[in-house]
Amino acid sequence: MASESAAKRYAKALFDLASQEKSIDAVAADLTEIRSLLAQSEPLLRLVADPVIPADQAQHVLQALFAGRIHPLTQRFLDFLISKDRLALLPDICRIHDHLNDDAKGLAHATITTARKLSDEHLAAIQRRLADVTGKQIICHEIVDADLLAGFTIQIGDEVTDLSVRGQLLRLEQNIQHA
Repeated sequence: MASESAAKRYAKALFDLASQEKSIDAVAADLTEIRSLLAQSEPLLRLVADPVIPADQAQHVLQALFAGRIHPLTQRFLDFLISKDRLALLPDICRIHDHLNDDAKGLAHATITTARKLSDEHLAAIQRRLADVTGKQIICHEIVDADLLAGFTIQIGDEVTDLSVRGQLLRLEQNIQHA
């Protein structure tokens, strides 16, 4: 939990610096690329996560990998993380920075889990309703889970709304047990 808290502070600091330097989009694009590379490359992920690897070696590899490809602020930030022995936080920082960037742009991601695939019209209706409720533009991600029986759940950030039959049956069972 301490690392999550530290990752939030670093992501926020980078976002604020990028905002001051008017390079939010460039830094966000860099972090998206870095996040993608980390997901695709086990050796790169090990380099970032392994505290035994000497800082100068990690810095040399990252500079060689990203030289001329990323914004100078992003490169300085990577160097800073290495100097503070916080490179292991990079995957979380990238993820949190994405959320900060989306929030600043008025975007929110909603994961809609349904028992059956929704029609485009139903998905659009839910998306419009969520946009009205949140005041943000909603980007929907749909997951089909037959265990829900019917209905759906919606997750935006840490908030989950369960409108599924399975959820209703579980709540009914809990009410009966505690009655």
